[in-house]
Amino acid sequence: MDPKRRQSQKHLEDIRAILDISSKDIDKAGIEDWVKHLQLSEEWSAVNTEKMTSAQALAADREDDLESFMLPSKDSK
Repeated sequence: MDPKRRQSQKHLEDIRAILDISSKDIDKAGIEDWVKHLQLSEEWSAVNTEKMTSAQALAADREDDLESFMLPSKDSK
């Protein structure tokens, strides 16, 4: 994958995660107004596409990290 495309994809994933994690604190109507004003509908659509998949992947990664940190290994018993 082209490095610029990879970086762009990473930005989208980061934005999706931020929106999912902080959704209650974000003025979605305000964002929608600015999206229309700045004519960024295509870009905003890309952010919203598969938002749950990205957020779920992030949550799963965090759960795995937490479990591996907190749970004793089976060998240590």
